[in-house]
Amino acid sequence: MSDSLVDTLRQPRLSRLLDRLAQRLRSHGVLQNSITLRDVTPTERSALEALTAQPSRGRHFTVDVAELESFLLSSGRCLSLAELVEAAVGESLRDIARRKQCDSAAWNDVIDGAARSVKDRQKLSEWLQQKGQSGHLKKLATDPEAAARLVSDVLRVTAELPKPIGDAVPLSVFAADTCGDAHALDSGTSLGRLVIGAAAALAGDEPPRSAGERRRVWESVGIVPDEMSATVLVWNLRADDASLVGQTLNRHADAGEPLRLTFAQLRRHPAREFRVPAGRSVFVCENPAVVAAAAAELKTAGGPLICVDGQPNLAVLRLLTLLADNGQQLVYHGDFDWGGLRIANFLMRQLPIEPWRYRADDYVPSPGGRKLKGSPVAADWDTELGHRMQAAGTAVDEESVIAGLLADLRWLT
Repeated sequence: MSDSLVDTLRQPRLSRLLDRLAQRLRSHGVLQNSITLRDVTPTERSALEALTAQPSRGRHFTVDVAELESFLLSSGRCLSLAELVEAAVGESLRDIARRKQCDSAAWNDVIDGAARSVKDRQKLSEWLQQKGQSGHLKKLATDPEAAARLVSDVLRVTAELPKPIGDAVPLSVFAADTCGDAHALDSGTSLGRLVIGAAAALAGDEPPRSAGERRRVWESVGIVPDEMSATVLVWNLRADDASLVGQTLNRHADAGEPLRLTFAQLRRHPAREFRVPAGRSVFVCENPAVVAAAAAELKTAGGPLICVDGQPNLAVLRLLTLLADNGQQLVYHGDFDWGGLRIANFLMRQLPIEPWRYRADDYVPSPGGRKLKGSPVAADWDTELGHRMQAAGTAVDEESVIAGLLADLRWLT
């Protein structure tokens, strides 16, 4: 190869062409197609015409790479345009490209292998492929080997998800059991961020962006991120005295006072036997206002009543599961709006719960009442209910029918 040709290509007036050729060779390992240099100066144009033996007019200069190599070969000035470019920049650019291609193949193998291993869990498989395509995994792992270990950990953890609602566990306990480290799934860890993303995919949710969304995603797969903040509101429920929860329930029932039980209490000290009067249901409501009204009016002469307080958390579900497993009959009432029906559908799909004053004939909208908002929801237990609500277009809040609910809650003496 002519040293003079190498020196020529290194000239400042050909620097833009050399940079583009080197960039293409470094990225792809081959030189092909054409390169257009925009707004060339007269000095650049003169040098380009001398190198390519191609006159050009206009503001831009296009170099056909194949024609340039053919011209240089036919003139005996070089054996390969790629070798010429490498000599000019002083780097083995094709080796760099080959290493990149091998590295890229290794990254793809990590994702493809993992996705195939969970092909029976389509949502998880699709999530893995999306992580690979987005480049997100490369931000969390330094190389394909580290990525393979990280993905293996993710798959090992997600194999334990979702947990049945009755077997929900605290996040720290779950992390210790699956990873050997109670903090391995904290939000600040790479594994924690990936696992909660996978959990969201399994639940059909978007990736969480806030602490509240992260809590919701964890709970959707049976994991309690904070077992002290997940609570359930209870009024006049009694249980055996052998457990701390039973003792606490009984003390509050003696006083007619509502209380909140934490998930931690229900997990560590669960009541095994609940004392509900024969033939009496355990009532479940959506809003705390019903509990407040019952406690104020009925004191110790009513209930028992459990409040889900909106979308049921895992403390609520743990207590309801304990009650159902104990053979108690559960009945539920909520707001007559789309959110209320959605909550009721969720509960009735998870647990043996019957509607309580929550059928089509119980829906009595008031003139000027709150307008229904959002997408209509069909009630699993009564298809006519959703139709009537949609036709009326009016919500009925649980607070507005408290009198009827209290009548059912009152003990007849």
